[in-house]
Amino acid sequence: MQLTNELGNPVWLTYADFLAERPERKGAQWDMGQYWRGPEWLSTYHRVSWIDATGELYAVALEDSYDGAVELLAVVPTEEDVRELMDGWWSAIRLGSILDLDPAESNTLDWVREQVEWYREHRATR
Repeated sequence: MQLTNELGNPVWLTYADFLAERPERKGAQWDMGQYWRGPEWLSTYHRVSWIDATGELYAVALEDSYDGAVELLAVVPTEEDVRELMDGWWSAIRLGSILDLDPAESNTLDWVREQVEWYREHRATR
């Protein structure tokens, strides 16, 4: 079941629901770590990945079952574009994990969202 979050991004209640909606989502993915945090789920970690076949950049909440809610962050058509958008991701995720801040202060998932906004603005001016 697809919903929409407060940012206007599509959200699925489970990873299984997200995959079931489009079979091509089960193809090759580029994983950008599983230690992203966002205040909306407090201390829950998220995995951020990009699906080659669909161009979808998403975050999945890593709950006990590894089948948490999925937020579609953006559609980024090429690997070159996603590499540009996520440039610096390792430093961003490491900073949040190393400092082990209060989850509300270590919202590394917002770093990804800010990169998405930058990418959208940058693409519009090309």
